[in-house]
Amino acid sequence: MKRWSNTAIKVEMVSDKPLTTGMNKLELHLFKRSTPIKDANVAVKFFMPAMPGMPYMEYKTVAKPLGNGVYEAAFNASMGGTWQVHIFITTKEGKKYRLKSSINL
Repeated sequence: MKRWSNTAIKVEMVSDKPLTTGMNKLELHLFKRSTPIKDANVAVKFFMPAMPGMPYMEYKTVAKPLGNGVYEAAFNASMGGTWQVHIFITTKEGKKYRLKSSINL
C-alpha cells in the first residue's frame, strides 16, 4: 500500500499483487478529513519522462467507482522503473484536487 496526501485529501493506493510491467489493477481509497470521498470523478495519469535513448511514456485512465470512496484504476506499464503518478479528483460538489507521487516497478 502506498499513501500520499495534500492538505485536504488523502489517497491510499492498494494492489493485490506487486506492480510489474504489463497490466496492473489498483484500488484508490480517497479520504477528505478521514471521510471517504464518494461519487467523485477520478482520472489517473502514469508517465515516465524521456531519458537518453528512451521516449516519454504515458498511460491515462479513468478510475471506476467501487463504492464508499474506493475507485479501481488499471494501467499498462510498458517497462520497469519509476513512474510518476498524477491523480485528478473532482468531487460531486465540483471541487478539484490533484495529487502527485511516484511508483517503482
